[in-house]
Amino acid sequence: MVGILEISFSLMIHSINKDIVILGSVGIFTLMVGAVLTHFRMKNGITKYLASTAMLTIAFSILFFTI
Repeated sequence: MVGILEISFSLMIHSINKDIVILGSVGIFTLMVGAVLTHFRMKNGITKYLASTAMLTIAFSILFFTI
């Protein structure tokens, strides 16, 4: 389910419509916040949640520069 959402949101980011890009970046941002919090609660090492932290930063950047 999460993979389908990630693919859907990433396709939304490639849209021409600004509202759809915002929706896609907010969706990925929300999923990555959940991923980082889950990795943190499970006390995983930094290498385990480095990818989700990077994607969180990228999604925030896209959202910031789109608005």
